[in-house]
Amino acid sequence: MARPVRLTKPLERVIHEGHPWIYRDALEPHDAQPGDTVTVHDKRGRFLFTHIQSALGQAILTRHGHDPSDIDTVYLVTELGTPRERLHLDGEAGRIIWPSLFRIAIVLRLVPLFLLNLQYRLFARVRYRLFGASSTCIVPTEALRARVLGGSASMASEESTPHPLSRELARSPAPPTGHQGSPAAR
Repeated sequence: MARPVRLTKPLERVIHEGHPWIYRDALEPHDAQPGDTVTVHDKRGRFLFTHIQSALGQAILTRHGHDPSDIDTVYLVTELGTPRERLHLDGEAGRIIWPSLFRIAIVLRLVPLFLLNLQYRLFARVRYRLFGASSTCIVPTEALRARVLGGSASMASEESTPHPLSRELARSPAPPTGHQGSPAAR
């Protein structure tokens, strides 16, 4: 079961301004250990996350011209629901994610994007052989289900209702940006 943790007030503001990563020192005291799966809530109990398999996840991928059944791709959406919304894939997502975790990863900016994408694709093919596959999934509580943006096929229940933002985002047209994740843009 995922343990709930809460953001500290300063980081809550930073996250709402669009920063995509949360570090341990930005959380209120908690009993989670390194490697634990946690759910992060802001002071209002909001949790913004969606599964690729959810209606919202599929709407986002479709809106950006990608196959929602492709689970071997790393996806990162920035500025979700705004005119500046952008879907970053594989190496491009890694260029955003890794430097925020490890300063040395800033050198990824020097690696050609086609090489980063190749590395991500190769890793996707062998990850279960390297790390194994889990035969179990986390079963979330009803309270967590209500906080997940867009819900999930595996998390859906008769009583749960989708987050209001997920309905709005699923209906919204593609944001007017030049980059829609096309191979030519990568």
